Amino acid sequence: MCGIVGAKGLVDAGLLKKMKSSIRHRGPDQQGSYIDGKVMLGHQRLSILDLTEKGRQPMGDAEGRVHVVFNGEIYNYRTLKKELESDGYRFTSNSDTEVLVHGYKQWGESLPAKLDGDFGFAIWDSDQSRLMLARDPMGVVPLYYTQTSGAFLFASEIKALLAYEGVKRQLSPEALREYLCFRYPVGPRTLFEGIYKVQPGEMILVDERIRKKTFWNLQYEEKDITETQAVASVRRLVQESVQKRLQSDVPLGVYLSGGLDSSFVAACANTSGPVHTFSVLFGEDDETPYVDEMVNHIQSHHTYLRVDPDRYALLGQVAWHLDEPPADIAALPTYLMAQVTKPHASVVLTGDGGDEVFGGYTRYQRLLQIKAGKSVLKAGSTVAKHFLPKPIHTRLNDATSATNDWDLMLAYAATFSESERREWMENGTHPSIMPPDYLGSLSFPNKMYAWDVKTLLPDDYLMKVNKSSMAHAVEPRVPLLDMALVRYTAQLPTRFKATMWDTKIIQRKAMKGLVPDMIIKRQKRGFVVPISRWMKEGLREFAEPFFDSLAKRSYFKKDLVQRFLKSFGRHPAYDARQFWTLLGFEIWHQTFLDPDTPRPLKI
Repeated sequence: MCGIVGAKGLVDAGLLKKMKSSIRHRGPDQQGSYIDGKVMLGHQRLSILDLTEKGRQPMGDAEGRVHVVFNGEIYNYRTLKKELESDGYRFTSNSDTEVLVHGYKQWGESLPAKLDGDFGFAIWDSDQSRLMLARDPMGVVPLYYTQTSGAFLFASEIKALLAYEGVKRQLSPEALREYLCFRYPVGPRTLFEGIYKVQPGEMILVDERIRKKTFWNLQYEEKDITETQAVASVRRLVQESVQKRLQSDVPLGVYLSGGLDSSFVAACANTSGPVHTFSVLFGEDDETPYVDEMVNHIQSHHTYLRVDPDRYALLGQVAWHLDEPPADIAALPTYLMAQVTKPHASVVLTGDGGDEVFGGYTRYQRLLQIKAGKSVLKAGSTVAKHFLPKPIHTRLNDATSATNDWDLMLAYAATFSESERREWMENGTHPSIMPPDYLGSLSFPNKMYAWDVKTLLPDDYLMKVNKSSMAHAVEPRVPLLDMALVRYTAQLPTRFKATMWDTKIIQRKAMKGLVPDMIIKRQKRGFVVPISRWMKEGLREFAEPFFDSLAKRSYFKKDLVQRFLKSFGRHPAYDARQFWTLLGFEIWHQTFLDPDTPRPLKI
């Protein structure tokens, strides 16, 4: 992956240089520019395929009609290259980027739908005076845009757009409400008013006007598939996906956490020969028994990377690279993992997406249990209010009182409930957050999966992984989000994913023989933050000045902000997400909105 920037209707070589410089971390190997009278394109390259000068970007055709800047990987580029060569196109490099140049000339707007990969790119067609942006169907690669003063600007990261003084740095009130609920704004919004995300599977055409087109849309529709068929198909699709993602001209490795997803990926990667696996140990949640078991099973070349992070001081750097608040504390270990991996590998395969695709979260189990037993739980809630903490009891009551699937999902998963958002926000009215149209008439299980795959992943988790990794020029690849695999799992009967009693049912069966039973039978464990211990070790003192500053802002009621930190820690399991959401927002605000020029916050 790399970093791309550019603009239509604004030509300024000095600005282009600033935009590229702001994301140099994404591509430190090469840089390039293209400028004509109507458009400017910039590129920072992380060399992965064809390390020669022939792979340099922006890349154009021989006639000078088409120019491309590209971030990502096209896994079927060899197949497309052969097809284009048979139609008379001549290639001068082994880079997948050149497929976009000739592919656009051959297929035009149909090009994105023919691509199998993770991508964000811009194509300038000088004959048509048209700029085309496109983002991969799963939203693995970030791509942002804004329009101001007659100019259209785009970039891989928001900070590059902010290099232009004409882009105003203002908070979006609607995005803030979503952020308090989900810990991220829902695309196409960002926390910056007027700055938007290109949506997964979307292309944007910019000529005399701006047009948006969807070229790929995932449909959830259960089909009559037997367990035997599902096991064989899932295993084959994961193996094929992993093999596609092993293509690289630089050192490649696999993150191995000892969990189901990374172990599945590592086992499939190792079938082509011993792969280099990496585990990062933070000294707080030792997974080494599971990692050792997997390493011994597949006989991989393994490296343990030990880090002792300065947990708090790095949050300023993490916020800078994320462009939005570090509300998900897992962004910190991800950032550190990439930092210590870079000397060993520039490409890593990860297990991201497995929980959303195969039904791995305990949240799925709990919601199915609540939906099935609402009447019993509602009755029990009356008794529970006498011994449960008030905020936890209120949330339980909201869930058991929900009259529709969307309200049930929000009642269980929202960081700040609707009533809490109304209570906290200073500006009076607070419209409810409505469900997206794509949930439609889906079954309840598929509503959970569709929301997470189409929104949680691209708007939160994938951006966290991509930006935290690319901060150190490490390209993450996500085999469990291959389009063919995701399309197939969206057709599986939901009983093969999560039930009230189990999770990842079909995935565990598909892993049999590839992965030790010790790992297959283990339960889900994410990155565990020892919040109570951290509070004793200085987290409260670290957070106090940020909460003092937050209380002085106009967004939230001052007394609630001040009271929160004082009472924080009484109910760590409930309070932790709200704590990181508020702290992350203030760090972000001091990084991007307060200073005259956005800059990493020194903590």
